[in-house]
Formats: sequence, C-alpha cells, structure tokens
Amino acid sequence: MWSDNRFNALDGWNARLIIIWKWLAVLLVLRVLWGILFNYPSYFPADFESPFLIDREKDFHDIYRTSFYVHIVSSPIALIIGLFLVSSYSRRWLPRVHRIFGRIQIATVCLTVAPSGIVMSFYALGGVMSTAAFLFLSVLTAATALLGFRSAVIGQFKDHQRWMWRCWILLSSAIVLRLLTMVLSPFGWEPLMLYRFTAWLSWLMPLMVLELTNWLLMEARPQRIRSTKL
Repeated sequence: MWSDNRFNALDGWNARLIIIWKWLAVLLVLRVLWGILFNYPSYFPADFESPFLIDREKDFHDIYRTSFYVHIVSSPIALIIGLFLVSSYSRRWLPRVHRIFGRIQIATVCLTVAPSGIVMSFYALGGVMSTAAFLFLSVLTAATALLGFRSAVIGQFKDHQRWMWRCWILLSSAIVLRLLTMVLSPFGWEPLMLYRFTAWLSWLMPLMVLELTNWLLMEARPQRIRSTKL
C-alpha cells in the first residue's frame, strides 16, 4: 500500500516533469519553427536543391504542391496555438481566449493540417512504410482533435484535456522526427531505412510515453483515495 509521502513524492515528481517538458517543448517548437521559416526562401519559389524538396520536382504539381504549401503554413500555426492551449495558464487565467483559440485550433488541424498531411503521405520517401506512418499520423491527429472538441462541448473537461494533449503530441512529431534524425544519422543508417523508422517512431514513441504517464496517474489515484480513507 502506498503511503501519503509516496503519493506526494509522485505528485511532486510529475509536476516537475511536466514543467520541464513544457519548457523543453517551447524551446523545441520555436527552434523547429525558426528552421522552417529559415527555409521558406527555398519554397517560394520551390528550390529542388533544398534538402526537403530534393528529388521532388516530378511530384511538385497540382494537389501535392497545394498540399505542401498548406501544410508548411498551417502546421507551425497549429504547433504554436497548441502549445498555448495545453498550458494550464491559458485555461485558468484566459478561459475566453482559450475557447476562441481552441476553435481555431480544431479548424486548423481538421481542415488544413490533417488533410494536407494525408495527401502528402502518399508521396512520402521510403515507400509504403513511410506512407502508412504519415497516413496514420494525419488521421489520428484529426481524430484526437475532434474527440477533444466533442469532450469540451459535452462538458467532459478532463477527457478534453487528455485528447488535446494527444493531439499536440501528434502535431509535435515533426519536432521528434528532426531530433531522431540528428541523433541516429551518425550511426550509419541507410537513409531510406532511417526515414521509414523515424516516420513511425516520431509519433508512436511520445504517444506511448503520454499514455503510460496517464495510466500511472489513473492507477495511483484510486490507491490514494483508499489510503486517505483508512
């Protein structure tokens, strides 16, 4: 049986971990956003010698080109808005602003980020494995946003918070993908194999960490309630 001291220690550890994660997330999002904006001159017009567009000239037309531009514009917006929305300060001190930006976030994710991601997934490097990874990612991102919105509408705010954390974790897969590429590239992975691997790991790994954290907290809560009753 857990003592109150152990529960308090767990709560304290979780609080510190969340604070550290949030600040790291802020720095990483801003760093990736800067990297994206820094490369914008290579996208307007498209420079097929730039790292992201290399060997893309044959695909860069019609629906892919439109989806590409929609995605690179809307994804940073969704990341920044999501970072604001998952903050407890926005919910506590700016509830009206939180609701307004929440609606903007749902619309951005479901109408631009996810649809453009679905289209782009069919042109992903690495073949079927990469396509499946990004396709699942796009669909799950939209689904978590819609479920988060539904939870808020019916007043289930704990569920709303959990769904929107899942949504933001999935949106931040672009950050994790870049970090994994930087970490694993020196180990001599074959480039396409590395891309296939990181395409899956970039969102499965942080999502699993989040779900494990949620599960541990849910397991600990009934034990704490029983402990206080004894």
